[in-house]
Amino acid sequence: MATSFKYRADDKGVYRPYIPIRLTHKDKHIDVLALLDSGADACFIPRGLGEYLGYDLNQEGEYSYGVNSKFKVLRSTITITIKIDHRDYTIPAVPVNICLEDEKDKDLKTFILLGRRKFFDEFEVRIREKDKKVYIKKTD
Repeated sequence: MATSFKYRADDKGVYRPYIPIRLTHKDKHIDVLALLDSGADACFIPRGLGEYLGYDLNQEGEYSYGVNSKFKVLRSTITITIKIDHRDYTIPAVPVNICLEDEKDKDLKTFILLGRRKFFDEFEVRIREKDKKVYIKKTD
């Protein structure tokens, strides 16, 4: 059986598929709302969140390219936990891009993306735009 998640309004009043997940790195974790992005290969977290979780961000990094911009990121992995059908599922070593640039753009300070790699391998994801809902279930 699938668990449904209603779209949530962002700070501009636009409804999007935000999913509650737990991000874990080493001995730190945080519960967040992440934008489910079927067009993103990897997850994305802002610099401040990377610092909180204990990543070493004093590295050169490499460029990541978005729809209309490029910025430096640290490519790493993160553990994601999601609750489906009243059960916690944990996915280790999920690819994540951590923003390394000064976050002048407000979106880079707050934006958390849940990308396809590893997550879409573990779960069947169905988006019902008309209903503004996402249905997620564990794959067999």
